[in-house]
Amino acid sequence: MAQSRTALLFSGQGQLDPQFTDQLGAAPSAAHILEEAQAAWVREGEDPSLLSLGEGIAAVGTGDDSFQAVVTVAQVRLFLTGVLAFDLLRYRGTRADVLIGHSLGEIAALCAAGALSVGDATRAVILRTRALFAYHKDGHGLLALSAGEERARMLQQLAGAEQTALACLNSPQDVVLSGPDAELAEVARIAGQWDVSSIRLNAPFAFHHPANDAAASVLRETLKGLTAKPVGTPVYSPIAEAWIEEGKDLADLLATHLVCPVRFADAVRHVHDRGVGRFIECGSGDVLVKIVSRTVSGAEVLAPLHGPSRRPADTCTEQTSAATEPGLTSPHTPSTATEPPADTERDAHDLGAATTQGANLEDEVRELYATSLGYPVEVFEDDAELEADLGIDSLKRTELLAKVAQHYRIPLNTTKAATLYTIADVIVDVRSQLESK
Repeated sequence: MAQSRTALLFSGQGQLDPQFTDQLGAAPSAAHILEEAQAAWVREGEDPSLLSLGEGIAAVGTGDDSFQAVVTVAQVRLFLTGVLAFDLLRYRGTRADVLIGHSLGEIAALCAAGALSVGDATRAVILRTRALFAYHKDGHGLLALSAGEERARMLQQLAGAEQTALACLNSPQDVVLSGPDAELAEVARIAGQWDVSSIRLNAPFAFHHPANDAAASVLRETLKGLTAKPVGTPVYSPIAEAWIEEGKDLADLLATHLVCPVRFADAVRHVHDRGVGRFIECGSGDVLVKIVSRTVSGAEVLAPLHGPSRRPADTCTEQTSAATEPGLTSPHTPSTATEPPADTERDAHDLGAATTQGANLEDEVRELYATSLGYPVEVFEDDAELEADLGIDSLKRTELLAKVAQHYRIPLNTTKAATLYTIADVIVDVRSQLESK
């Protein structure tokens, strides 16, 4: 029997650029959504100047540069992106049979379905972030592995990582671990011995970890009485592993988010087995549909709001929009890679030569990418898209950027990989950082 039902997917992470956010106000109800979110923001005592609607979606203002304020705005911004993207796709004629949200994206899915009002959902995002800041444990974070659940558990066992938990089971080849920094470092070291790629996500919180039980208790209490309204479109939860029905205790569900894993791969298989054959990313990225492609065969995947033509006009929003799950990147702390340094033998003279001689730098970066991937260096033309044309997924792009950063001894921001579409973009970024040293 042909599978023709459609699922819309809501991500809890992503980069937002002006050209993308400009689209989001096209649907007639967008203004009302933003006004309702702004009202909830003010009711919760947040600084009105920080949530500006002037650009069509929440943008960080200049009134408060504290990390907690930046993260809170970024989380609300991402939630609103999902809701407005759903509104835009529906306005353009897209119809969905089921909605699925990944981590923070589940709040957007619940709101889009009608189970939560925009105001209640905005409040939930704010209180969720406050609880995590109040009760998170220092020295904990996240590690992404290019491995399935069984191998990830084996690596945990070999590393003696007893306090580390599986945070996200995204596909048969992608998991995220959550736990103490020392344990994650040991897992990454052993993973390298087994030829398993790993990337340390620069996160201030160990999301989806039992150690967040105190934060979960506080969130459950502050959201007490919040229940699901009738839904216009069914919602399947990868965390509850169940359909969200009218009257569902959402205070308990959203508290559970903080301590339980996201079983996204299982959710995809569940709806696919029930006739969903088309999966559409409801946002600016295409991360989730790529995960779907690695999880079920034969599925049609679409990312209608994603495209390489929408490159950021500048990087002024990078720090705030990067503060998203699963990695919340501090604007004051560059991300670090977990792999051993690729080449620490270069002295200051060699580094200076690479900086001043553009051809040397270009050749070196192309050669580094080619050698790491086993590709001919000739494929790395200036306009060849690393992902769309060369098939280098987001995790591998971040891994390669880490090698470049180690090679040239420059800071690494793992979120930057999403904005460097071609080898020419990478070369320009490296040259800029070297010249500013």
